[in-house]
Amino acid sequence: MFFINIKLVKIIMKFKKEILLSVFSIFTFILFFEIGLRITGFDYHHTYIGFNISDNDKIFDLSGGYYATRKQQEDIFTYQKFLVNKPKNEFRIFILGGSSVRNLHFFSDLNYLKDKLEKSIGNKQVRIITIGADGYGTNRLLLHLPEVLGYEPDLIIVYSGHNEFWETFIMKNFTDTPLSRLNNKLIEVSKLYQLESVAINKIIKFTLDQREKKQHPLFSSYPKIDLDLEFNKTNVYRNYENNIIKMIKLAKEKNVDVIISTVAYNRMIPPFKPADSYYNFCDSLFKQKKFDEALVCFDQALDSDLQPHRASKTSNEIIKNISKTYKIPLADVDQKIVKSSKYNIPGLDLFYDTTHLNYDGNKILLDVFYGAITDNGLLSQ
Repeated sequence: MFFINIKLVKIIMKFKKEILLSVFSIFTFILFFEIGLRITGFDYHHTYIGFNISDNDKIFDLSGGYYATRKQQEDIFTYQKFLVNKPKNEFRIFILGGSSVRNLHFFSDLNYLKDKLEKSIGNKQVRIITIGADGYGTNRLLLHLPEVLGYEPDLIIVYSGHNEFWETFIMKNFTDTPLSRLNNKLIEVSKLYQLESVAINKIIKFTLDQREKKQHPLFSSYPKIDLDLEFNKTNVYRNYENNIIKMIKLAKEKNVDVIISTVAYNRMIPPFKPADSYYNFCDSLFKQKKFDEALVCFDQALDSDLQPHRASKTSNEIIKNISKTYKIPLADVDQKIVKSSKYNIPGLDLFYDTTHLNYDGNKILLDVFYGAITDNGLLSQ
């Protein structure tokens, strides 16, 4: 062994100039690449990064006389802008949630709600701004709320409940480990590492999407069915409840009105194993045209899912109880979707997957928001 080490040292000494030159060349390449990325203004913060809000994680930034979605956030949040100096005749609404809220820009017409409200209010203009990102739940929405409250909202609508378990998984695996903290630190200090993260994340997302589409075309936006996700459901629901209450209290401290909403979900797509066997029994009731019994059964089956990736009867009951306890206006979107669905069982007539409403479904959602705003006299306050 000693002979080998001596031999290795001799080889290194013989080629030390070449080795040093190679190391220097690599270092120089990395340095110039890093400088180039900084000169071009490249900046990237993945949606998983966002549990420790800093200036890098803010959604909006000054752009002339407007607040506009920051360039590095445009992959996460839909681009929007609104005046820094809020006009006296403007009624400003922020809608908070996950991808269901983000999709309001693509599978609905937000001007539909805006126009209806302006007809009701008469002397004011309505501005609707969404804070919605794929996979976002109340943990990250709560962290963004202080920023939102700084933009002089008159009303905040919270439509969140699909991603609580998925966000818990993200927190556990992406933010609470030494490796994830190192990853976050490297993203903060190195543009080259950010660029590498962009490439890796796009490859991972593409790979998972393709695998999911082969398993089930409607699960392309969800984690693999056989992922080992260990949840204490009681703790997740308690955290969800606490986050909603904290959001209400923060808004009330700034004298901002809040509407909380139940979250609509598709009953006609089965849950993950082993809850799918229970679901099959519910499906037999549906095929027997026992629709009332089937709806109750579907809700129970989905509530028994060990890996929930959509809202549920339990999460919606939490919203209703908070509304009643804290006297907060309720938008019962799920109930309206149920009543508007074929056989009163929400399915692909109003959804395009397990959680996301289609254009017709979102029109119903906006109608419910309109009713909650006008019925509670919030436009006149």
